Formats: sequence, C-alpha cells, structure tokens
Amino acid sequence: MDYMIVQFCKGCMDYVLGVEEPTIEFTVPVCICEVDMEDCDNLERNGKIEYNERVTARGTVQLDD
Repeated sequence: MDYMIVQFCKGCMDYVLGVEEPTIEFTVPVCICEVDMEDCDNLERNGKIEYNERVTARGTVQLDD
C-alpha cells in the first residue's frame, strides 16, 4: 500500500475521525473543506494523520494511482 501523510485542520480532523466509515480520496494534502492550508487558522501542529494506521482503521481510504 502506498504511504502518505495528510494534514487536516482541526475541523476536518474531527470530521474524519468522527465518521464511522469515512471514504476519503487523497489526491493532494488538503483539508476536506479545501481551504488553502497557508490561509487556514484552524491547522493543528499535530494535525497529521498516517492514513493507513489511523484513518483506515475507521473506514476506507482510496488513493488515485
């Protein structure tokens, strides 16, 4: 499986981790809300998810090849 670390703002992080079976397609490391991360004031310093360890444990993650 490909390995990627994707960073979310806190609002999107809460959404991702709070949904029982999220299906998230990671194409670029941006939040679900698509706010430019440089302009996002909700970004947590520790807001990185190793998707294959934490997100897939709660749902399905698909990567475009």
